[in-house]
This record gives sequence, C-alpha cells and structure tokens, in this order.
Amino acid sequence: HRPKMEAMLRSRFDRNVLLDADTIPIGDVTDLFDLLDRCHIAGALAYARPHWAVDAQRHIPRGFPYLNGGVLAFRRSPRMMRLITEWQNIVVGQNLRHDQPSLRALIYRHKMPLIVLPHYYNLFYVRSLDRWEGNFGPPLILHVFELHKGPPGNPEKPFDLVTVLGRSRASVIFAFQEKARLQAEDSTRQGATLGSGRRAAAFERSFANRARIWLRRHAHWLRW
Repeated sequence: HRPKMEAMLRSRFDRNVLLDADTIPIGDVTDLFDLLDRCHIAGALAYARPHWAVDAQRHIPRGFPYLNGGVLAFRRSPRMMRLITEWQNIVVGQNLRHDQPSLRALIYRHKMPLIVLPHYYNLFYVRSLDRWEGNFGPPLILHVFELHKGPPGNPEKPFDLVTVLGRSRASVIFAFQEKARLQAEDSTRQGATLGSGRRAAAFERSFANRARIWLRRHAHWLRW
C-alpha cells in the first residue's frame, strides 16, 4: 500500500483532482479546478465518522467537516504541500490504516481554506440512487467500494455501469447524462445563433460607419 500523499506531492500541476482507484467519474467535474480559486482543498463529506476518531479529536468542534479522501481537489501551493508532507509523515510514520482523521486534524490546525463539495461529487452509497430525485443534482463521481472485491479489469476499457450498479441504478445515471447531452447541444445552437446575430450587428455598424464617412467627404457636393 502506497499512500496517496506521494502522488499528491509528485504532481507537477498547480491544480489537481485526486481520485481513489474505486471511483468512477460519470460527469463533467472540471469546475473543481475553478473552485480552487477560493480554497486550497475541496472534498465531499464522509458519510460516517469512526467513534474512536471523534473521541481522539475532542479539541476540534464537532461541526468541523470530516472529508472523505476518495475525491480531493487541491492546489499545489507551498502551504498545501507542507500540509500534505505532514499528513504523509503521520500516516506512514504511525502506520495508520485510516488517513481521513489525520487530514481533518491538519486542515483544522493549519486553518486551511477549504470547500465542502456536494454529495454528488463523491457518491459513496450508490444505493441512494434507488430514491434519487431530479432536484438532487446529477451524480458526477461514483465511489464504489465493491470494486475492491473484483478483478482489476482492463484499464483501457471503461466500466460497464449496468454491470457495476445494476440496470435500475444505471438508468438514473443514463437519464442525467442524456439530459446533459441535450443541454450541451442546445447551448451550442444558442451560441451559433448569438454569433450570427453579433456578426450581423457588426456588419450593420460597419456599414453605418462607412456611410457616415462617405457623407462627410461628399457633404459639399450634396449641398450643391
């Protein structure tokens, strides 16, 4: 087992999104990079907190977020790199099985600016898709622990969502993906229409300018 902090420290990019091996991105999450304008780290809430972890962190207010480490957006800032290095030293040095409690403690201690992501950026309990409603937002990243129990598969072949989730739950994902596709097509059409309108308006302005110039040059002839 090699801790994820090694990969985080080795990244050569200023803005990064770390995904666990048992996650499946199913939607556009590029807006995570924009969020990093306002924070150094972003992650979704963990669904559960071990009692022993809460008891060991009584100095931290209970309301302080406990992030799931499976999906993390982070900046490669000096401040964040120091936190990650310290996080790695704690996890490796103490041979910890769980890395999330120490991450929470470090974020709190360092007063690291963070953003808590909506649940659909890290959907851990996929059974919630059985009661998913349209106003819950589109699921964007699935966190499927059962993937640990199966063969590694072919890294060049995408997951079959029906196989992973079952047909009923996969149909929820497919419905949101189809809606996103139609919205993208509509946005493209509107952009093309707007572009045509702008070109026409620009031509009209150009024509009007040329007309005014012609009138100024030939005003004496028109007065005659």
